Amino acid sequence: MNIRINKTIFLISALLMASTMAPTLATAQEPDQTHPFLSDRFQLAVGAFARQQDFKIAAGGSGPEEEIDFDETLGVDDDDTSASLTFRWKVGSKWSLWGHSWP
Repeated sequence: MNIRINKTIFLISALLMASTMAPTLATAQEPDQTHPFLSDRFQLAVGAFARQQDFKIAAGGSGPEEEIDFDETLGVDDDDTSASLTFRWKVGSKWSLWGHSWP
């Protein structure tokens, strides 16, 4: 009986693995297809990044009960948004020039 249960569990797990791998194998690319990143001569990417920051520092012991505003002291804003710009020029089959900027 124990051997039958082990075989059943093995067959069920093998069936589940095969069913999860089948869609992946079916969508595989043909050998002659290449990704646009490898074949496009020029590429341009524009992005933005927004973040909020807030930090606190604590120390054990006794000291003055005075809070220090690190945002003001260090010149850091609570909110920060930055942009990015990337340009790529594929010069040859093996070489490309990149430019990246955070204005």
